[in-house]
Amino acid sequence: MATTTTRDPILAAVAEWERREGVPDMRLILIDNGSGFICGDTAEYLAGQSGWKDDASGDDQDLEPLALLAARLLDESIGEFGREYVFIAHNPRDTSTGYHIYRADEQGRQTLPLVDDGQDQTMIEFVMENCPYLGFVRCEATQ
Repeated sequence: MATTTTRDPILAAVAEWERREGVPDMRLILIDNGSGFICGDTAEYLAGQSGWKDDASGDDQDLEPLALLAARLLDESIGEFGREYVFIAHNPRDTSTGYHIYRADEQGRQTLPLVDDGQDQTMIEFVMENCPYLGFVRCEATQ
C-alpha cells in the first residue's frame, strides 16, 4: 500500500490545472512579510493583464523588474497606491512592509495549483519548500 504525502494532492492539482488551462506565463507567489500568508498569485490576480503578459512571457527575463511590477499591481488590486518599491535579492529578516517573492513555474511547468486560500498552512509550506526564492520587495510609503 502506497503512502501519500502532502505533496501528492498538490502535484495532482497542478497536473489537472495544466491539462485544463495550459501553462501560463511566468508565475510569482507573493507572501506578506507581516502575516506570513500568501497574498498574491500572479496566475490569478494578473491573468490576462497585458502589461504582465508582455513582460513575463519569457524564461530569460530579468526577475527584479517583474517582482517589482507584481508587487505594485498586487497593491493596486487591493486599493493600495502611492508606494515606492525596492527589490532586495535576499530575505531581509526584519519586519519591513513587503513581500517575499517565490517563482512558481520552472522550465515551463507549474509547481503548484492556483492559490485560492492564502492562509492554508500546507500551501504556504509547500511554496516555501518547493518554489525558488527570488528575493524581497520592500514597500515604502512615499513622502
